[in-house]
Amino acid sequence: MTTWIEGTLLLLILTDLVLLGSSRIAFCIRVVALQGMVLGLLPLLTHAYPDWTLRFVLLAITALLVKGVVFPRLLLKAMRDAQIQHEIEPLVNTTFSLLLGVSGLVLVLVFTGRLEMPLHAPSRLAAPAAFFTSAVGLFLIVARKNALTQVLGYLVMENGIYAFGTLLTSEQPWLAEM
Repeated sequence: MTTWIEGTLLLLILTDLVLLGSSRIAFCIRVVALQGMVLGLLPLLTHAYPDWTLRFVLLAITALLVKGVVFPRLLLKAMRDAQIQHEIEPLVNTTFSLLLGVSGLVLVLVFTGRLEMPLHAPSRLAAPAAFFTSAVGLFLIVARKNALTQVLGYLVMENGIYAFGTLLTSEQPWLAEM
């Protein structure tokens, strides 16, 4: 089970780097949709099957549908309506964004390596992946001029917060999960 969680976290980090290095908005929307689908499965991966409750299954299905299907379709529709294809003049070009992203990932790995993880943390990558995803989302909000890409940044930042809450807290109130 732990290898599935670590693979999911590595995929989350990889999608963050892809978002930093891409200028095609439709592709970025699809990458964020993949992130949402992967994060939708996290509650099921972090708890063994006998411990699944209706709450966990509903959370997984809701997150998967909202993050992986509904939001991306709305963003693709908005992109088509606005007739946008590429990021127009980002404040930080994609090559430098990717370089900053890799540097940020190294810093996050160094600093979160010093944190004391809860006993129930499913992986040592849980905090770094969550913090890095939130940081990438914030960077996309600040470093991109296009409003659609900034909305993607908000979604990515929220994905990091969701990953942190799902992976590093043992019990969350239903309202906080939604």
